[in-house]
Amino acid sequence: MKLTLRILLVFVSPLIAYFSAMWGERFTLAPLRSGGYEGTPLTAVEFFTVFPLILIALLIAGHFVINRYFPSTHSK
Repeated sequence: MKLTLRILLVFVSPLIAYFSAMWGERFTLAPLRSGGYEGTPLTAVEFFTVFPLILIALLIAGHFVINRYFPSTHSK
């Protein structure tokens, strides 16, 4: 069960980080006269900083949660 959850964590975390970074990217877009939006230089910076930070935070938090609810069976 612990291994299954870790594998699931590895596959789900990048998706959550990607969609979170894309959501945050919307706040750095500049409106065009035609009604559309255009990316600014800050858009790329935001994505490439937010995506890894969220990914790392999700992996670390998921690791701690899995270890908390499924403690190691090895004696200390």
